[in-house]
Amino acid sequence: MRETTGGMLEALGYRVVATDDLEAALAALDRESVDLALVDLAMPKISGVDVGRQLRERSPRLPILFCSGFPDLIEENRKRISKEAFLSKPYSLAELAATIEAISGAKPVAVDPSPAVMNG
Repeated sequence: MRETTGGMLEALGYRVVATDDLEAALAALDRESVDLALVDLAMPKISGVDVGRQLRERSPRLPILFCSGFPDLIEENRKRISKEAFLSKPYSLAELAATIEAISGAKPVAVDPSPAVMNG
């Protein structure tokens, strides 16, 4: 799923920094200028919500977009992510673009794209 979503983000003109755990995501925030974090709720070892919380602690204004294809996980975490954006899998390229625009205020562009960190 990370490769598919990464490809979607690249098609929208974003530079993607894909990570597979919290430490890698935090390291990406330290070395990159990141404009958006896309975090799956289903993560190994730590919940996606906790990943989002730690990313937010490191970068308080970072827009975070959560996603999941598991209805139970969505319902279980609905209150914990109520302030954040959420996309239910599967989602279309248009839904992804519209949600990114809504939470970041920026329209996807193909010239000099800003990176997005994906974790999940």
